[in-house]
Amino acid sequence: MGLVRRALVGFIGVSAMLWLAAAPVAAIPPSFSFTINVRDCKTGAPISAGVGVFAIQNFPAAAVAPLANGVIGPIGLGDFNFITHISSPGFRTGHWVLHGTGVQSQSETVNLCLHPDKRATEKLVETTYPIDISCTSAGEVCDPTFTTTITTDQIAQIEFTAGSSSCTSISVAIGLDGSIFTSDPLAPGGTAFNAWSPVAPGAHTVTVQATGVGCSTGTLSNWSGTLLVTTSAPV
Repeated sequence: MGLVRRALVGFIGVSAMLWLAAAPVAAIPPSFSFTINVRDCKTGAPISAGVGVFAIQNFPAAAVAPLANGVIGPIGLGDFNFITHISSPGFRTGHWVLHGTGVQSQSETVNLCLHPDKRATEKLVETTYPIDISCTSAGEVCDPTFTTTITTDQIAQIEFTAGSSSCTSISVAIGLDGSIFTSDPLAPGGTAFNAWSPVAPGAHTVTVQATGVGCSTGTLSNWSGTLLVTTSAPV
């Protein structure tokens, strides 16, 4: 009888462990709009750059959104199940399923993480460009335009921090291959940010042009700042 009891207790213990091991993780609630926070599974730090791809099964097209400063979205999804791949250089690609309800009043914040990949073939690269322009033009739009060339495998994120200026503030038009993002007025030390990821692998032209805001003379004579560009490259 003692042997039977011990065997039964052992069986119950093993069954409990199997049940715990098989218990599913918490499901992601369905919604229309999703904001996805993405962190490093090991350190908990936000992942600075990457790409999210949202695809309907057996459908040829997919929605793509940048992962920037640890966040994707908010992104609105229709009434479908979306196979979701989130990737970042240096991490293993994560796979999830999001269910879009099509009800526009619904929104959900989701917390996910990616595991570091010791065998990663790509890495993130941050490059800083100091800018100091003396304007040769009349008026508040400054010529010449700052221009540089970047090379990336897929990631392209650009942040501009305003330096000293002859105006109270400036607005900057940041371009990537002619696609322009125009900032709100920036006081000295203010920042503007835009993520174009993903982009085609290869070389790309980056431009920055400043416009004076509230110049007392109506003419911007000079402006300065720092450009921080995040790209991806082979390890």
